[in-house]
Amino acid sequence: MDSHKLLLSVAMTSLLAACGGGGSDDSDVQGPTQQAASGTITGFGSVFVNGVEWETEQAVIEIDDELGTELELKVGHVVTVYGSIAADGTANADRIEYDAELEGPITAINLDENTIEVLGRVCIYDGNTKFDDDSGISSLADLSVGDFVEINGHLMEDGRMLMVHVELEADEGEVEIAGQISGLNTDMNTFMVANQLVNFASATLEDFDGQPMEDGQWVEVEASSVLGPNDELMAFKVELEEPDYDYGDEFEVEGLIARVANGSIMVSGITIQVPSTVQYEYGTAADVVANAQVEVE
Repeated sequence: MDSHKLLLSVAMTSLLAACGGGGSDDSDVQGPTQQAASGTITGFGSVFVNGVEWETEQAVIEIDDELGTELELKVGHVVTVYGSIAADGTANADRIEYDAELEGPITAINLDENTIEVLGRVCIYDGNTKFDDDSGISSLADLSVGDFVEINGHLMEDGRMLMVHVELEADEGEVEIAGQISGLNTDMNTFMVANQLVNFASATLEDFDGQPMEDGQWVEVEASSVLGPNDELMAFKVELEEPDYDYGDEFEVEGLIARVANGSIMVSGITIQVPSTVQYEYGTAADVVANAQVEVE
């Protein structure tokens, strides 16, 4: 594939009322439409996400589930924007949500392979990874084992994360990790995210809405930075992570394909059916493979 993201336009009837063109090319928007978009911030002067400039004057900014400001957002942050796009392509954000996928201490660094490990997740640097200069780092060489970092990125098929943004932070006693539940043991109140064991015996469960906890669910875990006796995270909150599909007319997500199976793909924890009617830009069905960078509408 070339440097473009593969763009898929999919009618996701199982997830949305409707879905159509637009996203990276506003000329197709027949608006006004209500739209949610999950992707990486690429610029400011408003907020640019997935090729769309979102006006933010009226937007509510949520940082880690708390009210925040646009000044706290940075290029490389992976966010979800909820707003409307008018017929002339003007996009106005109603709400922008940001929550880092990974936050904790570095346990290993491999400069030969350009990787670090945080909470059992191997994170990969490439030429597009941005380091937060304000936090005093500009490369992997500036990091040390034990440093506390906040990482945004895209999960790959093997569970590793391709880093988009890395920021050095102070350890305030809490860590976070997002990913799929595996190895759920309801008798022991434990499960795995990546290679990290999580104990949820004392955790508050949020947004499950009566659903039982199951392997394969995408969750965000917040836990003490002090590990338990078996090096497990002692979670105080486990939140089921699902976008607000009912928000509007369209939903789009940008990231790497973490799984291809049974006519569906997973991008950023969202399973999306890919029917034969899908429209492709910058590629074909043959390019829909694990770890391909895509934008799905």
